[in-house]
Amino acid sequence: MSNTKIISPQQSTSIPIIEMANWEDPKVEDAICDGAEKWGFSPPPEKALEWKHYLSLFYVSDQEAASTWPPSCRDEALEYLKKTEPIIKRLLQVLMKRLNVREIDETKESLLMGSKRINLNYYLICPDPDLTISLGRHSDVSTLTVLLQDDTGDLYVRAEDNIVGAEEHWIHVAPVPRSLVINVENAMQIMSNGRYKSVEHRVRANGSEVRVSVPIFVNPKPLDVIGPLHEVLASGEEALYKDVLYSDYVKHFFRKAHDGKKTIEFAKKFPFPPNFPPKMRIAEISSPELRPAHRDMETHHHHLLSQVEASVKKLERHTADKPSHETVTVTADLSQSLAQLSQSSPFSNSLKLQIWKLSYRLWNACVDISNATTIRSSSTSPAVTAEDHAKLRHLAADLLYLVADVTGVPSPAIKSASFYYKTGLIWHNLRKFDLASICFERATDLVSKVDLASISDLGEKKLLLDLNLARSRTAWEVSDRNLAVALLNRSKGLLFGLCEHYKELASQYLVLGKCLLSRNEDAHALGEALKLMNDALDICEKGFSAAKTREETLDFRGLRWKTLRFISAVHLQKEEFDSVLKCVKVLREADGGDDHPSLSVLAMKAWLGLGRHGEAEKELRGMVINKGIPESVWLSAVDAYFQAAGTAGAETAKGVFLGLLGRCHISAGAAVRVAHRVVGNGGGGATEGSRVRAKVVAELVSDERVVALFADQGTAKDRAAMHAVLWNCAADHFQSKDYETSAELFEKSMLYITYDTENRILRAKGFRVLCLCYLGLSLLDRALEYINEAEKLEPNVVCAFLKVLSSLSLSLRLSRSMSQMHLCLVQRCIDMYRSTTADKFKIYLQKNDHNGAITQIQAMTTCLDFQPDFLSLSAHEAVACDALPVAVASLSSMLNLYASGKSMPTEEVTVLRTLVTVLIKGPGNEQQALKFLKHAHTRASDLGPDCFFGKEEVGRRERNWFAVTSWNLGTKAGQDKNYELSAQFLRLASDFYALIEGSGYENNVMVCKSLVFSASAMIASEFQSKTTMSEAEVKQAVDLLDRAGKMLKSISAGNSLNDDQITILEPELFFIYTSCAYDIQGRLNDLGSQLFLVKSFASSKASKPQYLLQIGLCASQGPRSNHEVANFALNECLSSFLSSPSPDYQNVALVVRKLVTIASLHKGDTDDDVVYGMYKKAYGIMVGLKEGEYPTEEGKWLAMTAWNRAAVPVRLGHVEIGKKWMGIGLEIAKHVPGMETYKACMEDFLRGLDKN
Repeated sequence: MSNTKIISPQQSTSIPIIEMANWEDPKVEDAICDGAEKWGFSPPPEKALEWKHYLSLFYVSDQEAASTWPPSCRDEALEYLKKTEPIIKRLLQVLMKRLNVREIDETKESLLMGSKRINLNYYLICPDPDLTISLGRHSDVSTLTVLLQDDTGDLYVRAEDNIVGAEEHWIHVAPVPRSLVINVENAMQIMSNGRYKSVEHRVRANGSEVRVSVPIFVNPKPLDVIGPLHEVLASGEEALYKDVLYSDYVKHFFRKAHDGKKTIEFAKKFPFPPNFPPKMRIAEISSPELRPAHRDMETHHHHLLSQVEASVKKLERHTADKPSHETVTVTADLSQSLAQLSQSSPFSNSLKLQIWKLSYRLWNACVDISNATTIRSSSTSPAVTAEDHAKLRHLAADLLYLVADVTGVPSPAIKSASFYYKTGLIWHNLRKFDLASICFERATDLVSKVDLASISDLGEKKLLLDLNLARSRTAWEVSDRNLAVALLNRSKGLLFGLCEHYKELASQYLVLGKCLLSRNEDAHALGEALKLMNDALDICEKGFSAAKTREETLDFRGLRWKTLRFISAVHLQKEEFDSVLKCVKVLREADGGDDHPSLSVLAMKAWLGLGRHGEAEKELRGMVINKGIPESVWLSAVDAYFQAAGTAGAETAKGVFLGLLGRCHISAGAAVRVAHRVVGNGGGGATEGSRVRAKVVAELVSDERVVALFADQGTAKDRAAMHAVLWNCAADHFQSKDYETSAELFEKSMLYITYDTENRILRAKGFRVLCLCYLGLSLLDRALEYINEAEKLEPNVVCAFLKVLSSLSLSLRLSRSMSQMHLCLVQRCIDMYRSTTADKFKIYLQKNDHNGAITQIQAMTTCLDFQPDFLSLSAHEAVACDALPVAVASLSSMLNLYASGKSMPTEEVTVLRTLVTVLIKGPGNEQQALKFLKHAHTRASDLGPDCFFGKEEVGRRERNWFAVTSWNLGTKAGQDKNYELSAQFLRLASDFYALIEGSGYENNVMVCKSLVFSASAMIASEFQSKTTMSEAEVKQAVDLLDRAGKMLKSISAGNSLNDDQITILEPELFFIYTSCAYDIQGRLNDLGSQLFLVKSFASSKASKPQYLLQIGLCASQGPRSNHEVANFALNECLSSFLSSPSPDYQNVALVVRKLVTIASLHKGDTDDDVVYGMYKKAYGIMVGLKEGEYPTEEGKWLAMTAWNRAAVPVRLGHVEIGKKWMGIGLEIAKHVPGMETYKACMEDFLRGLDKN
């Protein structure tokens, strides 16, 4: 500021200071308008750096501010904004009055103050104020600025020449206590046609004090068109400014550094005034009225198009043998030209048509190159790689995207989308899923603006469906299941009643379901698979109804059967065996009957799961009549059957195997597998079961048809494997001295040794072992026969010894002692080888003297002629007189007599039931009732339930009464918010319900409910009393919930087997149990169990998105938060919401925001893939939705927070990270209405980063 003259505060009296206490005073109005008319000029640009920090808050609504403004200053900023609004409105009324605007209606109000922005400026102490400036010279883009500043000063405004003189003068705006500084700004200057001048101002750097200021910028709305008001021009005054879109002007303003008032020239009309800068760039003049700029831009466009055309021609002349680097060069040239074209829009329609044609030429050149490469790829390596080819196609799609709104081309948006769709498929096949997603999202964005009702072409309809399906597949590949399923659900609105569409969508649902099934993940994944397959089945049914031809009907029938088979497989994995059998029955009884071989396997495994082996055997044997059954299918069936049936299934397994020979393809390896499965792994000794299995295997492997399977040379490995199976099994029996079985198996193993030189020693070994077996059986002739054969093949000492032994044994047959010696010798060889009172009472009752009556009861029990009947009669009389305390005393005294074992006139259970009934009639007796209910349970435990309550129906009614009474008292206490007492009653209710035998499912449900609600009441009591649960209480809650968990599992399993039983177990019970168990496990710091618990709940039928949302929110906050549980529950909740036919995007947005917050808190605020992934997921959800379908405020929050995340990386020099966050913020902003100004700022900032 050394070249300018500074006027001191004492000289700054020319700046109007207006007391506005009396608005009606004409002098006040004149002073305001005069001040607005006299200030402003356009000086040269500032050459110093700015020295300040600031926070800028855009005001759209209170709700938006509450969700996006920082909590530390939000309330104060909003209050300041609200209190200044009447002042702003009054100022505008005064200013408009001089401009002949008599009334500010809604339109004018929007134009003048449709949007607001408040800045919180913090000017730091500057160590060297001469080298910098706090805020550069400028006038603001707004209508008015309302400034609140502290007492530091340092604000200067530039004086007009006609006020101070010819030099450039800056006047200090001295702070005036309890005042506001009001600046007229550029938008007001334009609308007043220059009558009111915008104020150029700046802030000097201060080397000793911190300065704080709070300006409010009052603006038009971004989409308002500003220009001279027609009331101003009504007298014939010439317009100095043109009409411009305010957002365009804002974009221009923020594109440039602070440069005085130059930016207002953007809205000036030609001819320019004399002081207009002569070297202004054409790019800054964006009006179609300016012919020179238009001509130059046209020239620029044509130059760029000629470059594109040159590149396309090179590709059109390209041959398959050209080196790949030439293609890379052309790709780089095209990319550069495309980037320049995208920055020089808009285009005339004629240019758009030229670009359209060039895009199609480029695409066709890509097709030709691809075809040529395919032809030559069989002989030589391709010159153009698949990735290079995909890049060229992507450029063609991007080029066409620039002119997707061209006039004169039918359905341009759909045609442009088709380029992206086809390119996305190529990227998907190359497993470049990020690039594929970009293509599919861009295509979806194009077609989302198309009215579906206007589409008649079948190909275009098919494209819309195929695009959604392709995008779903890519989302699935990158493990974004939520988006994948959501896209499939959106596809239901793109069927257009066409059979082919129904088939495609049903098949895609089935593919995703099969994928989850094949991964063999947890129960939750199986539940997702089942849901997907049920959706596929539902679409099949609708498609079947829409089918018109026989071929279409058959196609849908086959697809329906296939889907049902996979649904059966899912039920089998989930051990829902009845459901499997129902599906199989439906398939077999369907029109035409499905005879797929897998049905027998599914049915057999279901029968095995239900323990009905006879039915399973029928299914297995029934497979024999099915020709062409795949080997893997029947092998799976045999394995499953034998695993379940054990030895009893050996004969059946053999029969099935032999029955399938000749009817189906059976390999030698399959025979080995069956034999191994039947004999087992050995080591179990010579049990009867092992002998049976060995015999069955011996019969199996000796069948000529089985032996023939191993005749080919290619079966050598399988033949060796079969020999090993038989040999090892025989050796096991030999060690167990089961010589008969071992001999048979050794003999069968010899069938799988080829008669050639290589296997001679192996056959000799077999003969020697058989000799030992027959020696053990005392079949000496056979033993000698085998040793002779062994000696022929391999004469050695062992053969000679065994031959002598066999011969000796034959000669000593008649000698018993020698026979014993022989046996010992054989055994050693083998071992070597396998090494009047009552009246007073009535008087007291009549006088209503309860204490006296109770005293007489106590005296009554000490009388010599006392009988228990007296107490019973006293209780009845007390009840009749409504003397409940007396009745309680009588019955309590009577209870004390039962422990002695004396004979009593009334059953103890009756006395207790009467006592509790009397107590609950009066208020405040709950604690006493609880005491006697506990006494009843203790006596039942001591005496036994049958002895205390009674037997059969009488006993069942008594137990039920105590259980129901405890339950009712517990629930009532809970309703009265006496949670501690409620917990005790409910815990007692569970104990009573557990004593009821033979009442089945409903009783078990009540036990479970009592346990869960008791634990819930304990937690609620802690919250109510604001005291922490003791260790003993926590342990008790753990025990209650453990019992409840086991019962829930048992109840659920039992219910799944009985479809005729009415399910009365409410989903809320599962949810309350899960919430309570989660809370208690958190106290034990058992985070793993918490996650397992929530996962189990999510995979159950009781799971609902609202429940998961509550769990997720609970897990994400509070002293016992668990971010893993929160992340899982909220993701599952998001999946459920998105899989709904009509997703509630308000809840979706809530979950997305929470997931972003969790990821940020636990992954850090730096560049983080998890956080970025959530923004990408949100963007994927938004793409393809109608405007406003995703909550606008939530969309703004996403865009703005993504933008804010770029700030730190950019300041640290990590530009690429910053660009990534700005990019996703910009993409989100494009799908959020009302963010035009933000988008303009983002685009300009991104362009600036690219240039740097």
